[in-house]
Amino acid sequence: MSAASLGGVAAAARLLAARFGVDVDQFTGSAPRLLSERPVPVPDSWATALADVTRDQAPDAVGSLYEGGLSADHKRAGGVVYTPRPVADGLMAAAVDRVPAALARTWTIVDPSCGGGAFLLAAARWLARAGVDPGEVVAERVGGVDVDPGAVAVSEAALVLWAALESGHVPDRGVPGLVVGDALLVPELLHRAGRHPDLVIGNPPFLGQLAEATRHDADRRAALKRVWGALVRGYTDSAALFLVAGRRAVAPAGRVVLVQPLSVLGARDAGPARAAAVDGARLHGMWVAPERVFEAAVRTCAPVIALDHDKDGIVRRWSGPDVTPIDPVPADPGSARGEQWAGLVVDVLGVPRVDLRAPAADRPGVVGDLATATAGFRDQYYGLAPFVCEAPGGHDLDVARFAPLITVGMIDPGRHRWAATPFRFAGRRWLRPVVDLAALRAEAPDLARWVDARRQPKILVATQTRVIEAVADRTGVLVPSVPVISVEPFDLADVSRIAAALTAPPASAWAFRETAGTARSADAVKLAARQVLAVPLPTIDASWHAATAALDAHELAAFASAAAEAYGLAPDHPVVGWWLARLPRRAPVPVRD
Repeated sequence: MSAASLGGVAAAARLLAARFGVDVDQFTGSAPRLLSERPVPVPDSWATALADVTRDQAPDAVGSLYEGGLSADHKRAGGVVYTPRPVADGLMAAAVDRVPAALARTWTIVDPSCGGGAFLLAAARWLARAGVDPGEVVAERVGGVDVDPGAVAVSEAALVLWAALESGHVPDRGVPGLVVGDALLVPELLHRAGRHPDLVIGNPPFLGQLAEATRHDADRRAALKRVWGALVRGYTDSAALFLVAGRRAVAPAGRVVLVQPLSVLGARDAGPARAAAVDGARLHGMWVAPERVFEAAVRTCAPVIALDHDKDGIVRRWSGPDVTPIDPVPADPGSARGEQWAGLVVDVLGVPRVDLRAPAADRPGVVGDLATATAGFRDQYYGLAPFVCEAPGGHDLDVARFAPLITVGMIDPGRHRWAATPFRFAGRRWLRPVVDLAALRAEAPDLARWVDARRQPKILVATQTRVIEAVADRTGVLVPSVPVISVEPFDLADVSRIAAALTAPPASAWAFRETAGTARSADAVKLAARQVLAVPLPTIDASWHAATAALDAHELAAFASAAAEAYGLAPDHPVVGWWLARLPRRAPVPVRD
């Protein structure tokens, strides 16, 4: 934000202070970082908005104006998103859940990326309700860090204004616990006057490494690796590193509550950070928001990590923009170790819980016992493009010369739509795309060997779909376009059986449990090849056989019920209706081999 705009926030803060009877000169002396800015007129749009601000809302309004005035590019590059007050207040309440009030009122509280101060104000309100003097709250009990000096200045002004309105007088000492800095590169900044904080709470920036706007440059990545080592992986979001920073900074018996992208629940590259966050601690609870509660499109959650010893084996849960308590669930060993947290909240995301039977010791248990899988790489995707053309001639295709190319969008449960619907590949629309095998072998022999290895009976699995969508390629003529996953059985007789297992409703529910939040959409499932191999197999052979036959005939309702029975569930288990409701709604096409 420009100095002129920051001056506008300062003018707005003075206006609010004067309206509610706060001495502006004293206010300026206690919050000099913002209020020493040269005054500028309050923009008309801000003045209109401020006219409706109540006394109770005034401190939050200062931070809201600041963050709302940042440019879209600044917000995107810095992962800056304003936290609504109900979310901040609700997560503050979750942070002290089951903590004796007499203990929690002694805590010091730090936000590692304080922004406009939403979480610090929530902490201040909670401490004041617990009986702590507002002057003590801002002078000794709350602190924050941010790389943005403007954000630190605004947080200071918001907290001083809060204390003045709460107590009737402006605190003398301001907010000495606010510092400008990068808590990821200098974690010691989270210590409050040399003391470990009792609670680390906030909404750190989400800086996913897939998007160009938020990707670390080489210097930033190297600096993070020097501090966090192996926790920094190719696609580790910075928010997950803040979670570990909070865990390592917090005092014994303290807590950490930091908003995270939903992907932290199951993303592979967040795995080391999940494990480090609960190392020597426990997952006390989890907040999840199936809907959007922030301006950004990312769906969110917040683990409540506790360093106390109240290990009752229960994970408390909260949901939605008001952080409403919902039924707790038992802690499973995987979530306790940080292997994945998605299983704790899949029901909140609308996915039925399924309890799959463990296989007998003498039978295969997962798809990987029957097959291998590969998804290819970008080199294969771009390498194939020059050799793709529309299939020549009529419906009789010379499959020895031309191999039908299957993209993710062509795959439906139990069938594919090659030649039925146009699809895009490499920037063009195709109806019957094929790979010219002769040209490929002549000009790109290494890529040709990869394609030839895929030309065998197999199962093709789509990614980023609402349920697992898999189709059997019994004749082995299809070529998967990256990122389609090719599952290749050891025994070719297992092609249809594996396709039925992967397509089964319980398999999709299991996949959400393992990977919720990792797809581009919060309502989709994204499996890597290694995860496809971990999909559990059915345990009841007669029902598995019936499900396979129904899928081959594309009788999906009958298939869904039989597949549920194959996993030991009732044929009308809720997962059946859930799965049927999520199927792609497209015009029917002939069943294809």
